[in-house]
Amino acid sequence: RLLGLASLCAVGLMAAPFVPSFGTPRDAGMGSEADLAWWLIAGSGVVFVVVLAALHPLSHRLGRNLIEPLRRISDRLADTADRGLSAVSAMSRRPRLIAQAFSLSLVCQWLPVCGVLALSQPLDTSIDWYWFPVIVPFVMALSLLPVSVGGAGVRESLYVALFGAAGMRPEVALSLSLSVVAANLVWGLLGLALFVFSRRNSVSGQKK
Repeated sequence: RLLGLASLCAVGLMAAPFVPSFGTPRDAGMGSEADLAWWLIAGSGVVFVVVLAALHPLSHRLGRNLIEPLRRISDRLADTADRGLSAVSAMSRRPRLIAQAFSLSLVCQWLPVCGVLALSQPLDTSIDWYWFPVIVPFVMALSLLPVSVGGAGVRESLYVALFGAAGMRPEVALSLSLSVVAANLVWGLLGLALFVFSRRNSVSGQKK
């Protein structure tokens, strides 16, 4: 999960060289939009650094010092933190495995960004491509918060607010968000069909 979060933030950082300079004059028509992009990129950078710091051995020692005070509050929470810290500590001793897992996770995080960009093509979006790797990972991360079922409502509001700030019309941003939901639903149903089909064949083979 740490590597997945780091790679999600890295997607936004990779778009940084293409974003207009921070504080572009308003009369150039890009000032407020560029500022928003840079604030989102800065947030991604902070989370990325924090995640990498969590993999450092010094962080493990600090974490151990926090477990005992946490145990006074909840043994279950302390045990969960202890298991997580042990897993991260074991992973930090295998840098090659971390690099491989991070590279694979980075590819996986780029796929939904490319998917949203592809879904936007038939729509009248008229915004630059770099907005997608900046906004989509941010929306994906916030949609994971347990405030709604499957991120419903959160995702749509963020699409309208953030893509709207980039110059996309609200109805187009909402259509894009609903298109993403529809695409995910189709892929989910396809996966369910494949699971049921493989399960049925497995049961049939056992009976024979």
